Amino acid sequence: MYAQPCQWGLVPLRRLYHETKVAHTCATEQSEINALVSQGWRLEGSLGCIATSADCSATALYHLIYASSDLHMFTTSVTERDYMVTDGWTLKGITGYVWGVP
Repeated sequence: MYAQPCQWGLVPLRRLYHETKVAHTCATEQSEINALVSQGWRLEGSLGCIATSADCSATALYHLIYASSDLHMFTTSVTERDYMVTDGWTLKGITGYVWGVP
């Protein structure tokens, strides 16, 4: 993840919080952020900048949700992603692409 301001076609990864659910989630698309805010989520700010495609050896950032408790999880690990799906989590998709430590 890169610091802001976002450059080179990167987008901000925004963090949101829901006080009643005591939960956090993240989003990059403004339409999703607007929908979450309309459901009671509060925008906390940006965590940094991520890519929207797998350029320059970037790794997918997977978003999973445990619907019964509205828990959100993000991981770059395919093994962890697959395990969580078998454990009842739903893969929401790829939020963006990030880089590991050089």
